[in-house]
Amino acid sequence: MNLAIITGGSRGLGKALVEQLQQKGWTVYELSRSGSGDHHVSVDLSRLEATEEKVRELFQHLAKQSFEKIIFINNAARIQPILRVDFQNSSQIQQSLRVNVTAPVVLMKLFIQHFRNSKVVKQLVNISSGAALKGYEGWSLYCLAKAGLENWILSLVKEETLVEFPFQAINFDPGVMDTQMQAEIRKSDSSQFAQKERFIELHNSGSLNSPEKVATKLLGLLDSGLEADKIRYSVKDY
Repeated sequence: MNLAIITGGSRGLGKALVEQLQQKGWTVYELSRSGSGDHHVSVDLSRLEATEEKVRELFQHLAKQSFEKIIFINNAARIQPILRVDFQNSSQIQQSLRVNVTAPVVLMKLFIQHFRNSKVVKQLVNISSGAALKGYEGWSLYCLAKAGLENWILSLVKEETLVEFPFQAINFDPGVMDTQMQAEIRKSDSSQFAQKERFIELHNSGSLNSPEKVATKLLGLLDSGLEADKIRYSVKDY
């Protein structure tokens, strides 16, 4: 039996990953606010203490079971607010960083702690973005989060060389996908995000990847085995 834990698994890429893994017979838990069903764990990443308590209980339960392979996919993210820096307020900054940085780091830390001594293959995937490598006007907080998590993964990989039962960890860039986030970008204020028209054209021209296609490529990558010295992968490579 294989185990997968996916954040933001109620829609978009997360939902596609959940569905494809379930079809393969995996035990899957998705962590989100809006999901449903037996595999759903209701959490609000902006309420960190309650989320940490609930996820810790879940991991304590799962860590007592035997699995052949375990993966955690950090997929949940929020692009709002799409605002230039001088238009942001402190509450928006704190909320964005709590959801996009602090909560993912806490959940990945819990995953590592609870499955540290498991001798099976353990893979941790951070869903990244081109925004981790490039600045976009209006996206400063989102770019900050994606760049920060990418480097968190780089540090983790170095640490895992020092332990007996290491985790494999990668950053995965899914490219531009036809998701709710893209819809929010297309509805944004062009005075705050000057590239809005480019993203509208990507949608109108059919250039957006489907979440299902990206999920298939990511799971194929994880099945085929990760390269020893490669940490960042992009859907464009497959």
